Amino acid sequence: RTNWQAMPPDQDQVNIFIEFGQAFATIGIVSLGIWLSHQFVA
Repeated sequence: RTNWQAMPPDQDQVNIFIEFGQAFATIGIVSLGIWLSHQFVA
């Protein structure tokens, strides 16, 4: 019987890493957009 509902003990850490990754991606995209807008204005 396969019980794939049971999560490993470090699942919370994995979720934290995923959330950090999404936050860094969002910050990177926003900063890239700001930088590009400054490049076009200059």
